[in-house]
Amino acid sequence: MIKQTNYRGRFAPSPTGDLHFGSLVTAMASYADARSNNGNWIVRIDDIDKPRVQKGSTQSILHTLEALGFFWDERVYYQSENKQYYLQIIDDLYKKNTLYPCYCTRKEILSVDPSGNYPGTCKIKHRPFDNKQKNYALRVDVNNQKISFNDLIQGEFNYKLCELSGDFIVYRSDQITAYLMAFVADVYIDKVSHIIRGFDLLESTPKQLFLQQLLSYPIPQYAHIPIISNSNGIKLSKSSHAKAVDININTLINAAKILGQTLDNRIDNATINEFWQELISHWDINKVPKVKSILFSG
Repeated sequence: MIKQTNYRGRFAPSPTGDLHFGSLVTAMASYADARSNNGNWIVRIDDIDKPRVQKGSTQSILHTLEALGFFWDERVYYQSENKQYYLQIIDDLYKKNTLYPCYCTRKEILSVDPSGNYPGTCKIKHRPFDNKQKNYALRVDVNNQKISFNDLIQGEFNYKLCELSGDFIVYRSDQITAYLMAFVADVYIDKVSHIIRGFDLLESTPKQLFLQQLLSYPIPQYAHIPIISNSNGIKLSKSSHAKAVDININTLINAAKILGQTLDNRIDNATINEFWQELISHWDINKVPKVKSILFSG
């Protein structure tokens, strides 16, 4: 198998709590795939949404990753470092009439379309821009754009953006760059070639591809692993009170099994370094289950 030399993977946790098992599985998939392809792997802390940031979370996450044998190739990057770049590209797109201000509340949108699909109210009404009014968002005009992509794990997908979400927000009414836009800028700045993340973000992909095409950015490879859910079928997350991962070999073994990987029967007695040598040498992204979610009761 020919190894790639231009592979750049990344793990981008939000500092809103300790590292839980669902995030560990994502980190493992991206790390193992990068290392098995002789690629670089970076860590970026997605800290732009300051109201959600919990003090001490960044240090806790980084410590846990290190203790579990993850090693990143460059310094840790922070999303907040890119805030001025976000504003620059948003301003450029606005001047090209690609974006338009939206004053609609979520309640107003749901009253028109219960699914939350934006009906284009502000675009249709051509409401004039009032920069003195702070409670506006900026939306990107998707027209009738169709997006197709091949997910390295889940296969082929085809979307029509006007049916998926309608014109979506790139700059929030609380004056924070929206995740969709920040992600696209971050991937471009960090020169990331492969995005491995949870299935819950799959429907973000066509929107991000649309922005990447709009900005003439290189298109990375996307791969979506199953999300990890608890016994109630709820995704493991900080909001669902997922507990911090235990720092031991069993945690890593369980994550590898969730990802469908085959390990040596003697792995239970391995060191953490030996675990990674085993996983990386046998990593096969094609073995990752092609499902939306997997129950984990540990």
